[in-house]
Amino acid sequence: MTYGIQIDGVDASGTYNVADSTLPAKNYYIASTGTFSSQVSLGTQGSKDLFMVRPGTGHNNAYIYFHTAYTTGSPVGRWIFTQNNQGRVTASSSQTRTMEYVHLKDADAGTAPTATDYGIQVKNSVGGLLFDSRRIVTNNSFRITNFTTQGQAGGFHGTLYSGSDANSKFVDMSRTRMFFNTPTNSDSILYIAAIRWAGTEITWYSRVQIWAQEAGVIADNYLSSPAILIGDKR
Repeated sequence: MTYGIQIDGVDASGTYNVADSTLPAKNYYIASTGTFSSQVSLGTQGSKDLFMVRPGTGHNNAYIYFHTAYTTGSPVGRWIFTQNNQGRVTASSSQTRTMEYVHLKDADAGTAPTATDYGIQVKNSVGGLLFDSRRIVTNNSFRITNFTTQGQAGGFHGTLYSGSDANSKFVDMSRTRMFFNTPTNSDSILYIAAIRWAGTEITWYSRVQIWAQEAGVIADNYLSSPAILIGDKR
């Protein structure tokens, strides 16, 4: 006989597991939600917080987005670029956008967000905190609906998710970034890894381009996607 506790939830999509103390798993809870256009203060973080993002007001399905810094909760920019007839990117910058976010914190990070000591805690099979009822302070919940594998999407708008609800999905954008440097007017280096919400699909765009005056294009390659989490509010 296996000892422990299992908590299941039920909604319109069916039954789902909330916690199972027999597994060495770790649960997450919603620490905060909102809109942002500058760095979000996330407080004490756990071993792997998740910062899930989707477009805010003024979104256009042609926009390509990336995080503008390495810190969790950093602003998201829209890619603005110019490309000539030879395919060379001659200018590249970001336009800060207002986005929506959900901050998911692992269950044993920091302290419970309520002052009361009353509630139920469930620990997993290795002693980590799996569930704490004191952290459930709103009716909000979140589910991971898709987990893409490394290399699943090609670098030129490869499909990460397809569905009529694509623009409502939140994406972990921690692997996105843009770098552009022009050491001279005739030389340039571009790196970009970005996400596009395109109405009925979410796509991956990643490109490395190196251009030199003497040789022309030295490299212009599209890079396939890393593993990416996609989810929505329940």
